[in-house]
Amino acid sequence: MRDKDIQINSWINFACDDLKAAEISVDKGIANIVCFHSQQSVEKCLKALYLYHFDTIPKTHDLEAIVNKLMEKETKISEHTEQIRYLNKFYIPTRYPDALPGSLPDGLPNAKDANKALENAKIIVEFIKNLLKRNI
Repeated sequence: MRDKDIQINSWINFACDDLKAAEISVDKGIANIVCFHSQQSVEKCLKALYLYHFDTIPKTHDLEAIVNKLMEKETKISEHTEQIRYLNKFYIPTRYPDALPGSLPDGLPNAKDANKALENAKIIVEFIKNLLKRNI
């Protein structure tokens, strides 16, 4: 296995760990943690795909910025722009209690937000894993 493939697999493994953390947290009713780890799982998968195409990792947490660049190589990712946009809003507000007041319209995420975030993350992670399986 090439070094780049090992790095890509590491990013995917970390993404899967975040997804597991989100699944555990949803059962415990910790909505902000579910949303954070859902966002993180997608970010890490997107970065794995970015590494595959561009031989580098983008230094951003902005999912939409990563996807905009990835669309140069993976046009099918545009099918998930709404899901990615939904997850993108959770990075900062779910990490710190005083972060960006008003950045989430209804304050901290609730159970409905958490379930939607987790479902979106599962779909996108699986989509990216399948893309990478075809290429690695």
